[in-house]
Amino acid sequence: MRSLTVLGLVLMLTGLSAESWAGWSKVSGKDKEDGSQLSGIALTSDDGNARLFFLCDSDKAAPQIMISHKEVIGEAADPFRVTYLIDDRDEQIHWFLAKGSGKTGYFFVRYPIDYEERFGAQPPPFSPGSNAINPDYLAWDRNIYLTVVHDFLTGTVGLIRIRDTKKQNHYYSFILAGMKDYMSELSGCYDTPKPPLQE
Repeated sequence: MRSLTVLGLVLMLTGLSAESWAGWSKVSGKDKEDGSQLSGIALTSDDGNARLFFLCDSDKAAPQIMISHKEVIGEAADPFRVTYLIDDRDEQIHWFLAKGSGKTGYFFVRYPIDYEERFGAQPPPFSPGSNAINPDYLAWDRNIYLTVVHDFLTGTVGLIRIRDTKKQNHYYSFILAGMKDYMSELSGCYDTPKPPLQE
């Protein structure tokens, strides 16, 4: 299950020397597509070639999760898979959507069935008998975003594999220590998630 473990042992052994150019930083700006305000935190990988972003978007209730690196992942709007392993926990597989130049992607829930074991079945998106968005659906979806942020918040070392649309794998490690010192930057969109059904 922990297919990144061997890689993790190697990266953790080299992590001390890598910390000198990796770390957390505050970020802010505007979404180029809709002009909404963005603020939050970013983490640079040990080798300096990839960054993770956890952002509050003025247009969205859930924290936005973004990953970028120096190579093209895919065309804009292409889905791609990201796998992460934090400390000695189970490997987690998620999907991101490529944006802009194709070197950046945003997390999204692509296949609800993939999340049933940890979060239960997806509620109907619309309230019965109306076109209004079902509040239970919004809460279910937001809790997944919160849990991904929480996974990183509570870890010490994160190992990430980006699988691009050409089926090439790109591996990165991140030193997660210190994230709690920046959590005030996410106060507008982050709170402790409901515990998953399964760990």
